[in-house]
Amino acid sequence: MTNFTQTIKNFTPANNLDAKISIVRITSLHNIDDILQAKVEGFSHKRKLEWISSRLALRNTLNVLCEEAESEAPSLEINSHHCLAKKPDILVSLAHTEGYGLSFCAFKDTGILSIGADIELINRQVKPQSLKYFKNDQDNLQKKTSLELWTAKEAVFKSLSYYFPQTNLVLKHLWINFETNTFGHANSQEVLGYFTHLKIQEFLICLAIVSSKPQ
Repeated sequence: MTNFTQTIKNFTPANNLDAKISIVRITSLHNIDDILQAKVEGFSHKRKLEWISSRLALRNTLNVLCEEAESEAPSLEINSHHCLAKKPDILVSLAHTEGYGLSFCAFKDTGILSIGADIELINRQVKPQSLKYFKNDQDNLQKKTSLELWTAKEAVFKSLSYYFPQTNLVLKHLWINFETNTFGHANSQEVLGYFTHLKIQEFLICLAIVSSKPQ
C-alpha cells in the first residue's frame, strides 16, 4: 500500500490555512475492514480500490488534523461532498486516479468556505480537441499546460459545486487566472477563491479554496 501525507499552508491570503493532503493506493482488498468493504458492495473491482483508497487517505488526513487539534477523529461520512457529516467544521474533498486516492481536508474558517481537489498522473496527455469542453475566453493560461488547466477546473468545480446544487455547473462556466492563482464564475469578474498546483512524485495535484460565497 502506498501511503503519503503532507501539510499545506498559506497558499491564499487566508493565512490561517492549515490543511492536510494524503495519497493512498491499495492493490487488493485484503485486510480492508468490513465497514469499508460493505460501502462498495456492487462496485467494479477498480472502483472498489479507488473508493477505498480515497477513504483511507481521508482517514489519514483526519488522524493528523485532529491529533494536532487535540480532538478525536470523527467518522468518514461526508455531507454533500463538502464537509464531514458529524463534524461540519472540517471541509473535505476527495479525488482519485489510476488506483490512487487523494484526500484534502481543512478546518472551515473565515476565508475558507469550501475546498476542492484533483489529482492526475503528471504524464497524462489531454487531447487538444478536448479543450473546447472546459476552456473559455476568460481563462488566463500564462503558458500553462492543458493538464494544469484541466486539474484546476476540476478542483475549482468541486469547491464551488456545493453552492450550485440546483444548476448545471460545468467546467466551461468557470474562469481560471494562473497569473493571480484566482478563479470565478464566467458570468462575473468577482474572485471567488484561490488555487495552487503541487507536483509530488508522479502526480500533479490541484487544490482550490472558496474564499467568497457566490452571489
